Amino acid sequence: MSSTTGFRGNSITLASATPTGTGAQIGVGNTVRTTVGGAGGGSALPATPRGYLEIWIGTKRQIPYFDVP
Repeated sequence: MSSTTGFRGNSITLASATPTGTGAQIGVGNTVRTTVGGAGGGSALPATPRGYLEIWIGTKRQIPYFDVP
């Protein structure tokens, strides 16, 4: 995995931007989005997300996050 700043363990990297890796590596950065592509065949979310956290789990993915009530 490539990372310029942050923590790097055996298979987990925390960085200032979403890192990429190979195999079973996991990368988490501070890259966020406010929109994503179409929902496809997935179910609708229960509320509108505040944004989406980008992670690397063999491929780049986005996890929705919400305001705390």
